[in-house]
Amino acid sequence: MKRLFKFAGYDSWDRPVYKDEDGTLLVDTDPVSRKPMNLCTKHNNKFNGEPDTPIEYTKYKDDEIVVDRRVTWDAGEIELDNVEWKNDGITRRYVSEHARELANPSKMEPTELATATTYCTTTINPYAEELTKRAGNNEAFRTASDPTERMKILQNAAKAFGIRLI
Repeated sequence: MKRLFKFAGYDSWDRPVYKDEDGTLLVDTDPVSRKPMNLCTKHNNKFNGEPDTPIEYTKYKDDEIVVDRRVTWDAGEIELDNVEWKNDGITRRYVSEHARELANPSKMEPTELATATTYCTTTINPYAEELTKRAGNNEAFRTASDPTERMKILQNAAKAFGIRLI
């Protein structure tokens, strides 16, 4: 059986945690791009719980485990040249000064994500996607075809973190 696990964030040891539609959590205990994923269950299925049992020794041993995106410590970075940034000096300076943080949206705080979004030419950007994902409305955001609707969803995502996006 094929089971899809979606990236849910980082645990307290900065390991990527994945969650399936049933709420089962898996953690990659060695998230390095040159190595295969080493997925384990989480003790008592707690997000910040210790890695428990390798999946090959669980009820998932015969299942095809698929993750929506592999997050690694070394390759989780995005290419900033591929982001649609506004073309002005203030934006270029912001991107230059914050390049390290901007390269890995999954590690940014919600306020940083909201700020980064304001420097993009469109709401279709990795920072808006990460913010809506954390707020739990990423599916609606990704499937919205109307830019105004997408902006409302993004504003609601920011609002969930006490941020007002204009």
